[in-house]
Amino acid sequence: MVTNAKGNSVARLLIHNRESGRSDTEPPAGHFPGFEAIPIDRGLQAITAARDDGTLELVAVWGGDGTMRSVAAVLAGSDTALLPCPGGTHNHFALDLGIVDLDAVDAALAGGERLRVDVGMAGDQLFLNNANAGWYVDLVARRERLERRMPRTLAKALSCVLQLGRTRRLHVELDGEASTVWMIWIGNGQFSLEPGRLAERDDPADGLLDVRLLRAEGTWPKLHAFTSMVTMAIRGRDPVTSPDLERALVQHCTIHFRRESVRFALDGELVRLRAPVPFSCRRRALTVLTPPTQPV
Repeated sequence: MVTNAKGNSVARLLIHNRESGRSDTEPPAGHFPGFEAIPIDRGLQAITAARDDGTLELVAVWGGDGTMRSVAAVLAGSDTALLPCPGGTHNHFALDLGIVDLDAVDAALAGGERLRVDVGMAGDQLFLNNANAGWYVDLVARRERLERRMPRTLAKALSCVLQLGRTRRLHVELDGEASTVWMIWIGNGQFSLEPGRLAERDDPADGLLDVRLLRAEGTWPKLHAFTSMVTMAIRGRDPVTSPDLERALVQHCTIHFRRESVRFALDGELVRLRAPVPFSCRRRALTVLTPPTQPV
């Protein structure tokens, strides 16, 4: 336990997840003085109890984006800060906040800034980075398996070919406009359009949702989609310049499906959402602790 400015005891929790991508790693000893370490399976209950009685100051999370999402869902709307530590596979949320390694974690603990960032909502489900359905959900898993056996560029292209033969179209209606698509991707904030930086954003508190659709219409729709995605993978061309891809920046939207429910990946975790699915941005709903002078 540590004390706040009023001399009251407050808790600092360290939540870790042994199943998050790099399951052989543990929170490094010595970097979290005064923290009580709790595994994720018991941590969410401990966070809820301490948050509700006002004694929880900070939660450091050692894990991947899925673990961050689980903790953020409990902390959103409260004053308790989340410190995302890069202990998972991709660590998109931590990297966007400038927390790239343990030195950045130490800097945040020594004299970091408490900032408020946005969270995305898919119905009543929170996401920090993105929500997606359709082709992309299965494509990424297949690409990562192939990368263990071949160069990354070849794995990207081959995963596109294999996935095109297995993906079914989604018939959707987005705010009154009907479309047939292979993929829906919705980012929490405006993400980059630069090849190699598509998973990055400059401002996680801009109040926007970045909606991208890969259309499955016209003659030879799979061939068109394949050409667009392989061109992006091999040549590094901006995918949004393709006529098969559509992008919109909105504050909220609703997606209707012909199905009663649809499988989405929220920050890499699969969930089934009941249709229609409303998407919205909760402005500055989450408090985060970042290294000093980190612009947000």
